[in-house]
Amino acid sequence: MTALPLPLVLPRAGALTGTLVAPADDLVDPAERRAVVGRLEQGLAQLAPALEGRHDLRIDRYVLASGAAEADDAPFQWSPRTARRLLGLDAVRACARGRCRTPAEAVAATIDQAVRDASEGRARPRSPDGWLAAAGPGVRAVARAEAVTWATQLWTTLDWRRFAGPPSIGRDEWWRARAVPGLALQGRAEVRALTAAPGGGEPDESASLRPSALLTLLAGTPGPTARVELGLPALVDVLAHPARPTPARVVGWWPACGRAVLLPVDRGALEDTVDAVLGAAGALAERAAIA
Repeated sequence: MTALPLPLVLPRAGALTGTLVAPADDLVDPAERRAVVGRLEQGLAQLAPALEGRHDLRIDRYVLASGAAEADDAPFQWSPRTARRLLGLDAVRACARGRCRTPAEAVAATIDQAVRDASEGRARPRSPDGWLAAAGPGVRAVARAEAVTWATQLWTTLDWRRFAGPPSIGRDEWWRARAVPGLALQGRAEVRALTAAPGGGEPDESASLRPSALLTLLAGTPGPTARVELGLPALVDVLAHPARPTPARVVGWWPACGRAVLLPVDRGALEDTVDAVLGAAGALAERAAIA
């Protein structure tokens, strides 16, 4: 894992985009993938008796930062802070597709549509539509401000003209362990894009054979768990899509401090992430045994 030497002057989107989509080889061969997946499944199977009967357990990058998986015991509640990423992703998609010119315009349109859909009985499942419709103008204004800030950070992170094909924006991956049905791993990435073909060519038939690259937006500053936080979306991609090439790299961007970190996805990165996942699940099993 290395810090990216970004230009000292803005904009830095060109450097980040170039790093994201640069040509790459698959750094993990099939035997190494099987070994990594097998070690994770074996480790979770050993913890299965202690976690039996638990439901809605999730390991995501926030859990790896704290080192212990948590159950969703408290009911989830929408707020300007919890809604900002979903609203922001909708806004960035609208900008990327040319439907809106700026994140501010796109967020306003997204919120207006959400309120209209909820009012007419078309609220999307697992969305803030109903909450926005019931909220007062002041709360909606705060939600809009939070989402505009978040969407602007993502929109200005990349040079969207440099992608050979439309990247996937905000499609999180999930994987459930067979041995522990109540436990899910979440791989969160804001952008997934194909790496460029070697030599700069773009033959259509090679697209499915080229590894992807992931970009993830993080709050605060890079900490000691940054390596496994970045490794988690790559690991979940490997688990959820065994037929796809292993992601080549994950680029982490901390807009609050202007730092970027590059993680090449090799066996070592995946193994370290497996260790962190098993450590978090093991901490949960210990708490369950005490209770």
